[in-house]
Parts: sequence; C-alpha cells; structure tokens
Amino acid sequence: MKKSFFILVLMLAAVILCTAIIIFRPAKPLDNSSLPFEGTAQQQAAGFLQEQLSETIEQLLKDFPGDEEITQLAARFHNQLNRPYKAMALLEQGLKYHPKSFNLCNMMGDTAFKKGEYDKAVTYWTRALKITPREIKLHEKIADALILSGEYNEAATRLEVKIKLLSPSGRSYYLLGQAYFQLKEYEKAKQSYQKAKEFNPENIKIDLGLGRVYVRLKKPEKAKYFMDLYRAHKDDEIHQAQTGKATIFFDTSLVDLNASSQTLSKLCVEAYRRYESEKKPNAASQILRKCEDIFQKTIEIVPKNSNLCHDLAFLYIAIGSKADGDNVAKAVAALQRAIELNPESSYYKELLDGLKNKEKK
Repeated sequence: MKKSFFILVLMLAAVILCTAIIIFRPAKPLDNSSLPFEGTAQQQAAGFLQEQLSETIEQLLKDFPGDEEITQLAARFHNQLNRPYKAMALLEQGLKYHPKSFNLCNMMGDTAFKKGEYDKAVTYWTRALKITPREIKLHEKIADALILSGEYNEAATRLEVKIKLLSPSGRSYYLLGQAYFQLKEYEKAKQSYQKAKEFNPENIKIDLGLGRVYVRLKKPEKAKYFMDLYRAHKDDEIHQAQTGKATIFFDTSLVDLNASSQTLSKLCVEAYRRYESEKKPNAASQILRKCEDIFQKTIEIVPKNSNLCHDLAFLYIAIGSKADGDNVAKAVAALQRAIELNPESSYYKELLDGLKNKEKK
C-alpha cells in the first residue's frame, strides 16, 4: 500500500515537473507570417518601433552618456512604455552630469510621482523649484504629493503662501480644499472648493468635494445638490461612451505608435547634431540612415499613418541640407504623403508651403 502510494506521488511529481518545463521554458521565436492571429498592423508597428528605439537609445547613451537632451528623450520613452524604474535610473545618471538641470529634476519628480514615491517627488520638485523659482506650478505639484503622503498641514501652508504671494488658480484652491478636508477643517475646505469652482465651474471633482464637505457640515440639501451635479456629469460621460460620442482608447497602440514616432525623430536629430559637433560625419550619416530605415519599415507596416510621415519630414527639416542628399526634397515628399492621408490638416499644408517657398529661394 505504501509502495503504491509512493509510486503515485512520484508519477504526480513527474507530471507537475513536465508541465512546469513546458510553461516556463523560453519561448521559441515566431515567424509572424505564420501566425493565424498577428494582432493589428498598428500593434505590430508600435512593437517594431519600440524595439528599434530601445536599441537605438542604448547605443546613443553609450556614445553620449552625459547628453541631457538624449537622456530626457530616453526617459520619456520609458515612461511612455510604463517603465518608470528604467526612466528614473536614466534620469539619476543624467543628474550626475547636470546637477543644476531644472528639466531633469522636474522629470524625476514626475516619474517618482507616477511610481507612487511621493516623498521622492517632493524632494526632486523642491530641488527644481530652487533652480527655477519662477515655475510656480511646481508648488501645486509639491502640494499634491504632500497630500498623498499625508502631510496635510504642510500642503495647506504651501498652498496658502502660493495663493497669497504668487498667483491663485483653480487647482491651488481645489488642492487646498482637499488638504483642509483631511484636516477636518470643513469650513475652510468649503471656502476653498467654492473658490476653485469660480475658476473651473465644470470640474466635477470640485462638485464631489463640495458634496462631501456639506455632508460633514450637516447640510444635507446642499450636499445632495452637489452630489447630484457630480452624478449627472458622470452619467453623461458614461452615456457618451456607450453611444460612441466620447473617444475611449482601449487599444493604446496608436497612442504608443505616435509617441514613439515623435521620440525617434527628435532623438535622431539630437544624435545627428552631437555627432556633427564632435566631428564624426560618418557616425552622423549612419544614425540618419538608420532612423530613415526604421521609419520606412514602420510605414510599410502602417502605410496610412500620417503622423509617421510628418515625423519623418520633421527629421529632414531639422537636419536640413547639412546631411547627405536633398533633405528638403525628402521632407516635401513626406509631407505631401501626410497631406494625402490627412487632407484636413491645415498644419501640414502650412508646413509644406513654407518648405516650397524655402526651395524657391
């Protein structure tokens, strides 16, 4: 009996082990052409572009580890792909080269906030504010992080100073209302929300705040009025979504594709200029050709995306005639294609007219 039980246990363990090997073994690379369900062309294009961008960024950071613009573009790219830890690591490295960079400190605050590290966000935004005191909106960012980390008194004090000495705003008053609500100073919270509503009468979050504070102040009629306002707006949003009048992106591939396209274009321009400034014309030409190739291959996957054509044109325009070939002519061709795909865009047409006038001169 014991022997049979032992054999049964061994057989069961073998089955579990085989199953684990099948599940966790490295996936074999797949040939997309053989897949019955490949996903949309848009998703494929976004994936291809992101993969190429990752490789390009890695190489450029090796060549220019201290370049502030390349670091920012790389961090922005990783944030777009929801990789805040990777973005933060790049920004921290960049800050070693540029300890007084407002942009890096501000982006680090944004990234820390996104990660839920509110204390770090406060630290980096405070540092950015010391570098550039005129950026008064940072007071609101700092106050928001302080509220989320439970530092309500400090947030309220900062907002009161900002409103009195710098400039009042709807967001400042709304955040002040949030801080006073948490401090159970409901009369002050009510006054702050009312001021916020004067700036932003359509903001339903303010209606929710007023509804909640009137409940605490034991004024049920006013509480019901503002809660009804809040619910009515929420119901309207749901109705618009159900009837198709509101745009809701369940598939984010188009957003990812357009963001990555813009990043690639800017990254290529910055890298080209850096190689040129270091007297490396061959490297400059190589990065241009590489980015051109990435754009062309992405356009082959999604030939009807006008943003790709525009971003390719931007690349040529920004580099200008310094590079090999007639980049103005290439920009004109890319913009003409963008207009064919999106004939309603007055921006594309104005850009094209400006280029043609430049060619005539």
